[in-house]
Amino acid sequence: MRRSRTAATLVAVLAGAGLAMTMLSACGGKPGGPAQTAAGAPDKASAQTDAAGGLTAHENKNVQIRKSEEDMIAACMKKSGFRYEPYVPESMQHPVQQEGSEYSAIKAFRSKYGFGQEFAPFVYPGDPRLKLPQDKNPNDAIVAGLDGNQKTAYQTALRGFVPDANHYKGVNEGCIGAAVKAIDPRARERGEKVFRPGASSNDSCDAACEALKTAAVQVKPLEASYLACLKGKGIPMNPDFQGMDTIGLAMKVSQARLDQLNTAPPGKPYTIDPAVARTELQNEIKVALDDLECGKDYIPAVYHAQEKAYELQPPSGGLW
Repeated sequence: MRRSRTAATLVAVLAGAGLAMTMLSACGGKPGGPAQTAAGAPDKASAQTDAAGGLTAHENKNVQIRKSEEDMIAACMKKSGFRYEPYVPESMQHPVQQEGSEYSAIKAFRSKYGFGQEFAPFVYPGDPRLKLPQDKNPNDAIVAGLDGNQKTAYQTALRGFVPDANHYKGVNEGCIGAAVKAIDPRARERGEKVFRPGASSNDSCDAACEALKTAAVQVKPLEASYLACLKGKGIPMNPDFQGMDTIGLAMKVSQARLDQLNTAPPGKPYTIDPAVARTELQNEIKVALDDLECGKDYIPAVYHAQEKAYELQPPSGGLW
């Protein structure tokens, strides 16, 4: 199964059949020749997608939609007097594939790497199985170079509003909104219904949503024994984890331990002593394998449900 916990993925929580379920985003993991921009220069987004390989047909369609949207955004921003670099995230072009979705593949991966993104990268630096896409939006640097009034004007032109951690906008307007709606006629409906806070599944359910609802009912009988087993092994039962989200409970144990042992200052990449990491990885491997044995049937079933729902989602560039 293609998954990346650190990639920029959009998680929609759907309430259906009495359960809360996670849906994979179009741009997350399971995530032609150069075109010309309005300025006449080689399109950077096109150049990025030229190198993309190993994508499923669905993933490739998502990338192509995003590329077209990014070209339109750049042209729109130019009309407003701003520079915008067309940008297709690495996580869309090269979605990470780690432990797979079958029991045997998951066990083989976890036996060496644990959950894969906590202590293993410090023990196996450079291992291609652990490498996650490094998404760095070139437009962040452009915005950082603007003064306060310019930043406000830039974000208003781009989004129709200035992003604020305490202010939610479910649908982008501005150049992003115009581009997405031009490429994806279902975007406004999807943005307003599926991703609106408090939206019910009855408001927004499409084929992917229905697949998850059906899967949630099917895997529900496996969930209770999985959670009881985790509890018996001392895994904290976080009440915020519901339905299919529960497969992240055990991972939180290793993530918390990583946070405790990190010696880097705030805002800097994590730093762990290699010897400590090797010891901690053995502990993480035990937790990861215990988790898998508790969910021997449940975890693969959830992964398969997510994969099916992802493939049923309408193609999208992932901009909302």
